[in-house]
Amino acid sequence: MKLTSEALRRMKSVAPIPMLTAYTAPVARALEKAGVPVILVGDTVGMVEMGFDSTRHVTLAHMAYHVGAVRRGAPETHLVADLPYGSYEEPSKALSSARTLIKAGSDSVKLEGP
Repeated sequence: MKLTSEALRRMKSVAPIPMLTAYTAPVARALEKAGVPVILVGDTVGMVEMGFDSTRHVTLAHMAYHVGAVRRGAPETHLVADLPYGSYEEPSKALSSARTLIKAGSDSVKLEGP
């Protein structure tokens, strides 16, 4: 059964929350079968799968593609997706970018910043 955002919030500071990374449907399928409760689709896909020298080359379209693949592989697992660099400089852009990843299949989104 997929964890909800509220269930994850209740677990915070109470119990460890296992999370592993996947970028493809076969890996996501294996993680779901193993019972991993949360899968991260990270912007590191740019370096690990796409051959970039940095995560800064990853676009929102790249992330949406990989989120979709992971969702198809793990339909019953909570997915967290990274908002890629440059997709959240202002609140309206961040909201639009987050909606794109949610539409692609993510349950939650995260961003990194100062």
